[in-house]
Amino acid sequence: MRILLVNPPHPSIGSRIPREHLPPLGLLSVGGPLIDAGHKVQLLDAELGPLSPRQIVKQATSYAPEAILIGHSGSTSGHPIVAEITRLLRRALAKTWIIYGGVFPTYHWREFLTDEPQINFIVRGEGEETTLRLIHALETGEFFPTIPGIAYWYAGRPFATPPAPLIRDLDAYRLGWELIDPHRWTSYFRLAAKRKVIQTDVAKWDYKHQVLATRNVPPWRVFLWVKLIEAVMQLRPRSLWRLFAHRDRGIRAAMRWYYRIGRKVWFHEIWNFLFRDHPKKDGLTLENFWGEPQDGEQYAMDRNYKRDDFIYPVWQQILQDEQMRQP
Repeated sequence: MRILLVNPPHPSIGSRIPREHLPPLGLLSVGGPLIDAGHKVQLLDAELGPLSPRQIVKQATSYAPEAILIGHSGSTSGHPIVAEITRLLRRALAKTWIIYGGVFPTYHWREFLTDEPQINFIVRGEGEETTLRLIHALETGEFFPTIPGIAYWYAGRPFATPPAPLIRDLDAYRLGWELIDPHRWTSYFRLAAKRKVIQTDVAKWDYKHQVLATRNVPPWRVFLWVKLIEAVMQLRPRSLWRLFAHRDRGIRAAMRWYYRIGRKVWFHEIWNFLFRDHPKKDGLTLENFWGEPQDGEQYAMDRNYKRDDFIYPVWQQILQDEQMRQP
C-alpha cells in the first residue's frame, strides 16, 4: 500500500522561533515497521518551511497515497491544524484512508470522530503494532472490531475497540530513519567540520562529546569529565534538599523518580562506553562523514541578525494564508 506520513506544522510561534525542530519520532516509529512489512512509505514533513495547508494538500495529492497517517508530538495544541489539513485532504483525496494518531485523539476520540467525519480511523495509544494491523486489515478486509487500539464509526456511532496491550519489546519496531534527510535535522557550524567522528552509528548520537573527537584530549578523559560533572551536579546541596527535605511531597516523589532514572542512565552509559561503544581512533572528519556544514541556516548566531527580521515575515505569511482561506 502507498502510505503517506504527514507531520503537520505546529501553529504556535514558539515552534517557529528558533527553527530548532526535532525529527517526528512518532511517525518514524510507525513508518519503520510499515516499510519492513513491504509498504511504500513516504514522509511529508510540513514542519520544515513550514508548509501551508494548501502546499501540504498539493504535495500529498502528487504522491497519490492510498492511506494518510497524520499526527504531531504537540498533540493537543497541534489538533486544530490537523483538523484543518484533514478537511482539505478529504476534499482532494476522496478515496484515501485518513488515520490520525497521538495523545489528543487517544483520549478525545469520541469528540473528534463526531466533529471531524473526514477521519476514517484513530489509533489510540502506541501505534507501531496497531497501525500495522490496521493497514493489513484495510488491504485484506479483516473485521475491524478485532483490532485492539483503534476508534472509528461503527453501527452509526463512534466506536472504540479495547486498548491495545503495551509493547514490551520496542526494539522489535525499528525507527524509519530513511524517511528523513538527517542533514536537515543535524546542522553544524564550519568550526566543527574538521573534527574526527569517533562514533559512526548515528542511532547512538546523543551528545557531541560522544560523537566528535576533542583535539589533544582522548575520548575516555572527556567522557570521565562529563560523568564527574553530572555526579557533582546531582549531589549538590540544593538537589539533595529537594530530594529529602522539600516540603512538597509531590516534588520529593518526582525527584526520587528523577534520581532513580538518572542513576540507571549514568551506569548504562558508562557500561556502554567501556564495553560496547568503542570510539574510532582515526575516523573520517565530520565534513566527510556528514556533508557540508550549514552555517547559513543558523541565523540566530549571525551578529547582524535581528529578531524582527524573522518574526515579521512569519506573521506576513500567516496573514497571507488567512486571506487565501477566506472566500
